[in-house]
Amino acid sequence: MIDPLYVASGFGVGLLVGMTGVGGGSLMTPLLILIFGTNPSTAIGTDIFYAAVTKTVGGVQHLRAGTVHKGLAFWMAVGSVPAAIGGVFVIEALSVILQVGSFKLRGKRIFRMAPIHHHFELLGWSESKVIVRFWILALVFGLFALTTLKLR
Repeated sequence: MIDPLYVASGFGVGLLVGMTGVGGGSLMTPLLILIFGTNPSTAIGTDIFYAAVTKTVGGVQHLRAGTVHKGLAFWMAVGSVPAAIGGVFVIEALSVILQVGSFKLRGKRIFRMAPIHHHFELLGWSESKVIVRFWILALVFGLFALTTLKLR
């Protein structure tokens, strides 16, 4: 059954986004968590999925209307996609920094082993599963980087 409050919230956020240009994720995710009591992971995942669908449809529509500068979009991808992949390496480095800092300051480890990919392997994940998950994470970072750009 459709909850009218969800529909009204979506309408309100859509109206604000349309009028102000402020990203819906910065409005809808907190609304789902604070008002509806949605699990934060579920709220974030739902919002990212919704944004991916609507941005894809919007992008295709703009492409059909001829309002996309394809050369500019290519160069934006050249800059953002490698940086997003680099984000995975930053996470690896930060996991080591946090692990060492935590152990020196508190005498406790945050992860079973650092870098963080070893932590997941010790949790029972296969090496191929860890690699695939990290590539998915890099893809998500890349898509996020591309979707946060606003062209005028």
